[in-house]
Amino acid sequence: MEEKIELLERYGINIEENKFLLGKDYIELVCKINYLVQNNIPLVMDDKLNEIFWISYKKLEKKYGLTKEELFKYIEKPKVKKLTK
Repeated sequence: MEEKIELLERYGINIEENKFLLGKDYIELVCKINYLVQNNIPLVMDDKLNEIFWISYKKLEKKYGLTKEELFKYIEKPKVKKLTK
């Protein structure tokens, strides 16, 4: 849990407003953050968390063209880079 909190805080994600993320798998969070960062997609936009954190894998593939298997290729440790608009 502490590892998730540290990860989310590092990227400026408000934990109080996004408590549901604490129930998510840590590896999944890392992969989604890495995907967004590496593709210059904001994690937070207009004070709202990017939908990638709550959409289904089916919607992820439809909207981003990214399968679950492809997403998990983004497993390496994230490089700290805040992306907000």
